[in-house]
Order: sequence, then C-alpha cells, then structure tokens
Amino acid sequence: MERRYSKDRILELYLNQVYFGNQSYGIEKAARRYFKKSARQLNLGESAVLAGLLKAPEGLSLQLSQGGQGPQGGSVGQDA
Repeated sequence: MERRYSKDRILELYLNQVYFGNQSYGIEKAARRYFKKSARQLNLGESAVLAGLLKAPEGLSLQLSQGGQGPQGGSVGQDA
C-alpha cells in the first residue's frame, strides 16, 4: 500500500473509515456526534480525544456520550 499511496493518503483513508464508537464510522461523523462540529473545526484537544477513542471506542465513547469528564475535570469538548 505504501508503494501506491503516500503516508498522508493512507492516514486519510484510515480516518475516513475507522470506528470511533457510538455508531460513528469516520472522523467526520465522530466529530459531529461528539462535538457537533466538522472535523476541520476541531481544536487540538478535541482531536486528541477522538484519537484516544481508537484504542477502545466503545468504552470511552460511552463516557463521552454521557457527559464524561476530561482529564482535567472539565467537560470534554469545551475550551478552558
């Protein structure tokens, strides 16, 4: 695959298909489901949250959808 596509293209293909939990396949759907905005509008923290979902999409996505707390105790998706 690396002979045919650049690493950026491979990452793009992956992010557009991977499961983020809560019936969200692809980065755009996940951004809209969890943060109610386009993937292009995500800030660094929101992007990091979605990246973290890849390891355990069901367990972590349940916390987000139920108003889970971010690592600093603030609500996920809100800037300090």
